[in-house]
Amino acid sequence: MGNFKLLKYFENNMNYINNQYQLIKKLSAGSYGIVYEGENIPNKTSVAIKIEKKDKPQTLEREVSSLSR
Repeated sequence: MGNFKLLKYFENNMNYINNQYQLIKKLSAGSYGIVYEGENIPNKTSVAIKIEKKDKPQTLEREVSSLSR
């Protein structure tokens, strides 16, 4: 299954991640993955969830690093 087919499958069939986050709607998509609006279920806060393609994991690590400074 190709990367975008896998992301599309995820989008169509899974609304929850680890029973902690719920996907609400897709916000954007690009060559690196898809960004969703989501909800942290235990504390009812709004979150952004980025699901990256399998071959691009370094990008997310760089983004988290730059945002945590």
